[in-house]
Amino acid sequence: MLQIISNQWKEFMDYKDSIEFFVHDSGATTVQCWSTKFPQDLFGMIYNRVPGPRSRVRFAAVCRSWFATASQHPAPPALPWLLLLPRDGDRMKRLYCPEDNQILCVPPPKGFIHHWFIGCHEGGWVASYEPGPFRIVNLFSGFEVALSEKQKWIPRSGRLCKTMIWKIIFSKPPTSSDCILAAITDDDYSLALCRVSCPDGGWIIQEQRHRVRLADIAFLNGELYGLTPRFPWSPNFRPYFKVFNLTDVDTGEGVAYRTFKWEEVKNLGDFALFLGPNCSRAVHVPEDRLGGVQRNRIYYTHRRCLGRKVVPEDELVFLAMSNDDGDPVYFREDDHYGVDMIRAVGYYARRDPDPPMWLLPPDI
Repeated sequence: MLQIISNQWKEFMDYKDSIEFFVHDSGATTVQCWSTKFPQDLFGMIYNRVPGPRSRVRFAAVCRSWFATASQHPAPPALPWLLLLPRDGDRMKRLYCPEDNQILCVPPPKGFIHHWFIGCHEGGWVASYEPGPFRIVNLFSGFEVALSEKQKWIPRSGRLCKTMIWKIIFSKPPTSSDCILAAITDDDYSLALCRVSCPDGGWIIQEQRHRVRLADIAFLNGELYGLTPRFPWSPNFRPYFKVFNLTDVDTGEGVAYRTFKWEEVKNLGDFALFLGPNCSRAVHVPEDRLGGVQRNRIYYTHRRCLGRKVVPEDELVFLAMSNDDGDPVYFREDDHYGVDMIRAVGYYARRDPDPPMWLLPPDI
């Protein structure tokens, strides 16, 4: 661990000489910690340039002085991680961190070993409905939100089988008294709503007008918005991403007559989009932030099922990252196809029939 930190320090400071570490006895009272001889503002500068949560944890674990430095400098907002699908006999949850380019294995909360998650919220909150019943838990702290029997199942009109959930979103953290849950279900793609703090209310099914299919939903400023599927517009019929911003058109006739229109966005600025069937977020990426995540990019999960020994033949695949179990996670940068588009990177895992899910971890 010390050697890793030493190499990172030399790289950040462009330091060519060797760095020597001495063993410090934390119980000794007469020996001063070697790191106290260095100015604290130097440690702060180094800590602010440490890329990724794993390296920041290593930094804080060196000694008390470095831990104090980490405590005085709040960690930058966490970027999404990729939660991989569980495998047969796998008792750990596997998380891929694009910022660190590493796969982490974390023990799941009790009772969630073989569960797959269908939605998440900032801070490590995830929603599980397969296998049922519906549950909300924090993947890192293990705290589970108490739900009533009415809230654990979504009713299905006219059928005895249970309703499946394609996606669920949170208006606020699930521990908030006014948190609203919204879900897209397989019951003709109906919309289901539930307030966590009202256990007697259960789920309310909102029928869609004209049987419009919902492709995605999102909360914005307390309002719930839905998107319908759009046809691909690529000139060679290979899909790519276009980004639009919903803008307010001032008609001069007052708030009651306000209208909106979609305007195409050609540049994301200092933001990056993380897209997936179960979680989509726009996150701020500062210019000086190090790591594998870049601003003005679209990172998305891709449905691609590959056999155990099948290697992708796509020439655009530029990395296959594997953990100790030999289960690769591939990602590739999309070709521009000769059109003006925001650069996108797709992620997919071998042998997974469904794409991985973006997870919004706590700030580490």
